[in-house]
Amino acid sequence: MQAHDKVRLTKDGLFGERWSKKFKDYVVDGFRAGGTKKGEFFWRNRNIDITVDEGVTLLHLVKAMADMNTDELHALCLLSNANLAPYLIDFCDHPEPMEDADKFGKLTAIEVYKTIEFDNHGSGDDVFDVTISTCAHGKGEIWEDCMDQVRAGTKKLDEVKECNSYAIEFTPWQKMLDIPIKIRPLIYHTEMVWKPCKPKEWKIGVLGSKKKHSMGKITREIVERKSDKKVKGPMSLGEFFTGLFNELAFFGTPNSRKEQHDIINDRVEDVEKQLEKEKKQKKK
Repeated sequence: MQAHDKVRLTKDGLFGERWSKKFKDYVVDGFRAGGTKKGEFFWRNRNIDITVDEGVTLLHLVKAMADMNTDELHALCLLSNANLAPYLIDFCDHPEPMEDADKFGKLTAIEVYKTIEFDNHGSGDDVFDVTISTCAHGKGEIWEDCMDQVRAGTKKLDEVKECNSYAIEFTPWQKMLDIPIKIRPLIYHTEMVWKPCKPKEWKIGVLGSKKKHSMGKITREIVERKSDKKVKGPMSLGEFFTGLFNELAFFGTPNSRKEQHDIINDRVEDVEKQLEKEKKQKKK
């Protein structure tokens, strides 16, 4: 089996396409993920560009994964560096959709994005390291105060579309089944410029405490952080699934996700109690 020219995630599954001289277009060659042994589809197409059809939701992807044989699913887990079996089992045990009642606005899309960062921290001069990574986040409804700025003419709509992007690693899949999956057309591009400095101690404060804690010594100072370039580029099959499941399966299993969520909620409550206690002491 040869690699395809393109890969498409559709409502009916994950398909490979080849260029047809006859039709002068890309056509599905009859091969799809879920029908081969040893995960050939994923290994041979891992560096091939992927596109996602309009309207493809997380539920469509879950169904495509459910159709895969053991070898295919294992290959997808290895490719994306995620253990997906517990999430499919959890979905089978709890298939009912859960209402999205987020106070910050309903989730409107799951967006997979690529980040390219240039950084000279290691050298401190004109030699830059480059890091390329993919991840995903939730896209929520545009905040009303941002829309007020658009209506007033102080900002353009394109400038406020990014105002409500947030992490979704704590969100159960059952809350996102009807949410479309999209690939961000533009790449997040950042250039970090550092310069050497005399060693000095780096201290940070902790909420609820006046004491600052030493984090060691730093020998570099940031001079400039630039994100002024609009960069466009493709995303490969491997990059797409690595980025998507790096977010959706971040905590390993649905049970560990819930455990971590409960721990963070407990800590938030502790901090709120401490702040309330200090507030009362100040009044005295």
